[in-house]
Amino acid sequence: MKNGSYRDYINGETAGKTFTFIQTNGKYDPRVVTIKDGDGRPQSFANSFSIEASSTILMEWGSPKKLAPRKIRYIQGYQTIFVDEQKDVPTSFKPYMLEFKHGIFSVDGNNFPLLDFVMSMDGNETNGKRDKNKQVLFKLIDTKVAAETAADLQKSLAEANQFVWSGKWDDVCTMATIKGIKIADMDSNEVRFNLSRHIDPKNPQKFLNEMKHPDNVKKYLAMEGISRGFLALDKGNRSIAWATDISQPIITAPLHIDPIDYFVSVLKTEQGEKILSHLAHLIMPKKVEVADIPLPRVDDIRAAASVATEQVKPKVEIVDSMEDIETLLSEYIGDPLLQDKSKPLYFNKPFWYTFEGKSYKKKELVNKLCTDATFNKYFRETLAKEAV
Repeated sequence: MKNGSYRDYINGETAGKTFTFIQTNGKYDPRVVTIKDGDGRPQSFANSFSIEASSTILMEWGSPKKLAPRKIRYIQGYQTIFVDEQKDVPTSFKPYMLEFKHGIFSVDGNNFPLLDFVMSMDGNETNGKRDKNKQVLFKLIDTKVAAETAADLQKSLAEANQFVWSGKWDDVCTMATIKGIKIADMDSNEVRFNLSRHIDPKNPQKFLNEMKHPDNVKKYLAMEGISRGFLALDKGNRSIAWATDISQPIITAPLHIDPIDYFVSVLKTEQGEKILSHLAHLIMPKKVEVADIPLPRVDDIRAAASVATEQVKPKVEIVDSMEDIETLLSEYIGDPLLQDKSKPLYFNKPFWYTFEGKSYKKKELVNKLCTDATFNKYFRETLAKEAV
């Protein structure tokens, strides 16, 4: 039988194909048979591993449709995996177990209900709709995806090398400067070679994203201005000033932002454009003819910096107060010495909670509930449902 892929499952083209899953939480053991996952990496597993074919997933369902938990399970002979649709289940029913042998579990694509159950599990890394708060247990060995990924990797690597070795010299110099390469004493081959070393063969897309960033020229001018002595960077005070007047910083960066990145954000404002034009003329006088652009006043620079601060400040939407979350946890947990581990939430150990099998530090759980609206809603609904 042919190997099935995630695309085959989505398209309903599963008949006559075998879907093979591999554990992701096993430990390497050279004493047992070694197999390869979809990416060609050797994996070894010493023991068998079983998962009961019943679970609860978060999905849109009901009338009207809304995001809510729904129980799923696989029963041989039933064409649906949804517990609320499985009628007349015999009392002698025994839960079906997914048996991983040496890290491998295979599903015949002709048995679509079983395949649908496995593909819908939150523990399946291949499930694009999985709850990412749940632990990953296994994934589909998808040779089609692996081949496509390898092809994309090679294309990206070729594009990155094409830029480094054949790209416009000005663009290459800009990128090299941003990467911290001292290009002043290098010939073109040295610059290109040193820049090529910044391409990660395993992740060339990162280099391409940096190469195409719209702020590259501004960052180059900022770094070159510092390098040539037109600008003065004070790392201790996190400030940048004109070298001719270091007592009047152009910017002072907040603690959470790199001073050069912050300076670049200021250059994108209306007042910052005047600084940018003046800086460009100093660094590239032959390309930038306008030299007499008046520099903005200190007050205007500070106003521009204030705008930039708001633009780069991390934006986190608070969906619940810490006080409300603390109260919710305290009321639900009750006496920390009397804990029922069959409940979805229980007190694990000092400053630790377990919610649906996953452990959280108290601070981590509170922060997540305060800022993650989807998780907050699911968490509250789960506790409310259990309390009924």
